[in-house]
Amino acid sequence: EVLQRLPDDRQTLLFSATLPKSIIDFSKAGLTDPVLVRLDLDEKISNKLSMVFVHCRADDKTAALVHLARKSLAAKEKTVVFCATMKHVEYLSAVFELAGIDCTVLYSQLDAVARNNNIARFRDGDCSLLIVTDIAARGVDIPLLDVVINYHFPPKPKLFVHRVGRVARAGRVGRAISLFSFDEVPYVSDLFLFLGRTLDFAIPGSVYKDDGTLIGSFPCDIVEEEAEFLKNMHDNSDELNELLKKAENAMKKYTKTRPQPSSESVRRAKDDIKEALLKASVHPFLQQEAPHEAVRHSFLRDLHNFKPSATIFEVQSNSKALPAAVMKAKRRAHNKFIRSKSESNAESRDSQSAEASTVTCEASDDFLKETFHTVIRSTKFSSADDLAAKKLKTRKRKADELLEEKKKHYIEYVPAEANTERGLAVDRGFNAQAKANMIEVLADDEVGLYKQKKRKKWDRKLKKFVGESSDMQKKRIRTEDGTYLPATYKSGRYENWQKKQKIAYINEEEGDEAASVNRNKPALFKKRFGNRGRSKQGGHLNAEQKAPHSELKKPEQILKERKKKQKIKSYQAYRRRQNLKKKGLVTNKRH
Repeated sequence: EVLQRLPDDRQTLLFSATLPKSIIDFSKAGLTDPVLVRLDLDEKISNKLSMVFVHCRADDKTAALVHLARKSLAAKEKTVVFCATMKHVEYLSAVFELAGIDCTVLYSQLDAVARNNNIARFRDGDCSLLIVTDIAARGVDIPLLDVVINYHFPPKPKLFVHRVGRVARAGRVGRAISLFSFDEVPYVSDLFLFLGRTLDFAIPGSVYKDDGTLIGSFPCDIVEEEAEFLKNMHDNSDELNELLKKAENAMKKYTKTRPQPSSESVRRAKDDIKEALLKASVHPFLQQEAPHEAVRHSFLRDLHNFKPSATIFEVQSNSKALPAAVMKAKRRAHNKFIRSKSESNAESRDSQSAEASTVTCEASDDFLKETFHTVIRSTKFSSADDLAAKKLKTRKRKADELLEEKKKHYIEYVPAEANTERGLAVDRGFNAQAKANMIEVLADDEVGLYKQKKRKKWDRKLKKFVGESSDMQKKRIRTEDGTYLPATYKSGRYENWQKKQKIAYINEEEGDEAASVNRNKPALFKKRFGNRGRSKQGGHLNAEQKAPHSELKKPEQILKERKKKQKIKSYQAYRRRQNLKKKGLVTNKRH
């Protein structure tokens, strides 16, 4: 309505703190030749921002957050906590209220008056802790912010940049603390790939640096202390237990609707990152608050590597027991041999290391092939490395042969130079730039999540509104050569044509010629004897079981159709002349 009342030769400027999909759709529909202008720096993250990544269990996140909130309030730092859903905001607000920590909240279902009051209260410094959701924090300008805590790790790297971009502005220093559990590890991997940084895990003796991105664990002593405090609060408050149950149900729905991480990050999380997280020590940012944690970690490592000398027969048995006496006699008899064997092994290792530094390099297989015309080896005494290399070479050769066979019989869905052409393509239009910089924020309540999941879009092929699936719901199909492609590649034209022409029911031995000859037999049988024909199963012939109509015509059929068309054409011309004569006679009679 507003755009219709404006003149056509206007100049429109649209400003937005973020770039959601709705604004892009509006720009496509309401603007002519739009231009995208972004006020971004070269770096994705400010160099004044220090990032802290702390790993903890999902059940220990609340205890860790309470400790971090106490630490921020003690340092008089303005802190914003980002949560996934509105139910988590309400639950954490109740927890902080019972813990004696003053805080304010902000979510989508909050009315305008309460929203403005809470923002003004936090901006004026009446409280130093604000709990928000992503969709509620859009468009909120809060200056002089010190700390951002990600209670739930953002599912998209751009969303992480949008969250932490609220601190370290205008030359100020800031800190972003991210808590993540095991199910959020792939999102952490996606973020580090997006930022172009390596995954560095904390080890005993690591030093905290503002420009570093260390990943460490949360101190167990602090978590246990805060967890005991939370347990006492839940035991004395039924309302808090009810809010916790609602938050858990909301988390189940949130995990179903959030975008899925990349397959490469999921693979890395399963293979490497989770194992490294189990070995990581306490983050240096929290090391000062847990001075005994390093000793505890060292003790657990020594306990893990401890190997007892006593056997199972000597455990919990006195000296007079028969098994214990047998093991002691065995140890006395074999102790001398074990000691001499250990000394000989140590000497052999020392001699091998000394020989390795002086011995000449052994000739390689390639050098032998270049020197000698024929190299004869015994397959019986071949080494295990040679056999493994031969098997690997055979598997590689078979894989190459299979790939060449596929290239002969199957046509690629994507050209071989697709990646190169995509990299060399120059696409600087508004749609390409907007799509690259788009950020989609998930809703924080049940109704909003349902609407995002059941969003409708117009299908130009079906001529109706259909459900729009999110990134995590993209279906894939398997092609004939075994590769997987998005379901959008499948149009169904070939299957529909095959079903219409009944190609699947042609006898391959007889061919198309036999099918064209035999296709008139059911009609002749019906003309002579009526509809009494039965198939082998006892039923009538279905349309799917009849022979297909051949599209290949014989020369006699083509000539016959031409004569028929010419006859019809000449008859129509004759009737046209006759009609003109009749109209002329009628005109003469009137005169």
